[in-house]
Amino acid sequence: MAGPRPDVGRARRPRHPRPPAHAAVYADGIAGARIVEIPEAAHLAPIERPTELAAAIRDFLAAPER
Repeated sequence: MAGPRPDVGRARRPRHPRPPAHAAVYADGIAGARIVEIPEAAHLAPIERPTELAAAIRDFLAAPER
């Protein structure tokens, strides 16, 4: 049986009810989690910051399984 799956979560700034500080709490509860902040991205990160989002996703997918 495979171990826990990696997860991708998100937090936005500055007016979101789940500020980035909460992301650390979530990440602490997920083995192997890391936080990646994409500045100036909110609801439409694929449109607002497509290059930065794609790089973060590529890094996530390229990382060895934890």
